[in-house]
Amino acid sequence: MKVILVHGKYFNSWEALGLGYIGAYLKHNMKDIEIGFYQGYFDDDRTIVKGCLDADIVAFSCTTPTFPYAAAIARAVKQENSGVRTVVGGYHPSAAPGESLIKGIDQVVIGEGEAAMLDIVMGNRERTVYGRPMEFEELPWPDRELIHNKRNIQIAFND
Repeated sequence: MKVILVHGKYFNSWEALGLGYIGAYLKHNMKDIEIGFYQGYFDDDRTIVKGCLDADIVAFSCTTPTFPYAAAIARAVKQENSGVRTVVGGYHPSAAPGESLIKGIDQVVIGEGEAAMLDIVMGNRERTVYGRPMEFEELPWPDRELIHNKRNIQIAFND
């Protein structure tokens, strides 16, 4: 199973900590999983789409300003990899799940993403998947290596 996590294109380079938690949680609970990560601030669209060509699931974390970008990348990925499942989560899909289920988007996560993404990876194909708040002790530390945290730190010190 190959899962790609994508943090939308935005005007800043803030760390994608939520995706770091999701990636760590998936790795902790599934041994046969490959997880990739792209961030729109650093990675161009072509690189992201190319990186998703052999993915089983591509999941986007997005806010309202980044949702159109996530939807456009999801459609581009589906044009190249018709068997991929695309998932959106984050603030915008949680607040407007019906509006988030548009062409190119297969599933929407409402609420916390860790357990919801594990359910999706394990086979849940419902269009709307509800996350649940987790106890802090249930969560592994975020995988900062996965989300290329050093890029964010370097930018922060140069700003």
